[in-house]
Amino acid sequence: MRNTHPQPPSASMIFARERMKRMTKIELELPDEAFSALRVTPDEFSREMRFAAATQWYHQGLISGGKASQIAGMTRLEFLDELARRRLNVINIGIDELKQELERG
Repeated sequence: MRNTHPQPPSASMIFARERMKRMTKIELELPDEAFSALRVTPDEFSREMRFAAATQWYHQGLISGGKASQIAGMTRLEFLDELARRRLNVINIGIDELKQELERG
């Protein structure tokens, strides 16, 4: 028999929710056509913009994966899973950093 009781939220989920409560709101003016062209609601567009910005900055090495997940409004695991789902680089490490890690053993 399957357990139908919901699992309590993990510590990382609770921490992610707390971080989201302390966010600054930024207002953008966009033409209505932007939403219809992409076939998304304004809320979906906002989530996608947050993820896109976080991904760009993460891949540029400007922010850590933890900070990127915070900007995207996700847990770190959710952010990494979404990168993988979209077939984007999950691990962001340069060749020199990789060599250093391998030398350390």
